Amino acid sequence: MKLSVIVPVYNERNTIQEILRRVRAVDLGEISKEIIVVDDGSTDGTVDILKLEEDPTTRLLRRPACSRTRRTREKAPPSGPGWSRQPATS
Repeated sequence: MKLSVIVPVYNERNTIQEILRRVRAVDLGEISKEIIVVDDGSTDGTVDILKLEEDPTTRLLRRPACSRTRRTREKAPPSGPGWSRQPATS
């Protein structure tokens, strides 16, 4: 069994490493986990930190910074145009 932990982020440069540390520290016994970080167009270097936080269980979904509007978010689901699925090490 696998647990997927979804972590939404926007300009979390100052907190993302601690958040990931805490999520990774949770012992689930025999249950494996994956961490999916969903970045909604951060412009403060959050993505650069995520690239340094390389981990085989961590995936990054990114939304380009220019698309961060309420109207766009309501109309475009995470699998829609503008979203890219890539490992944190892209």
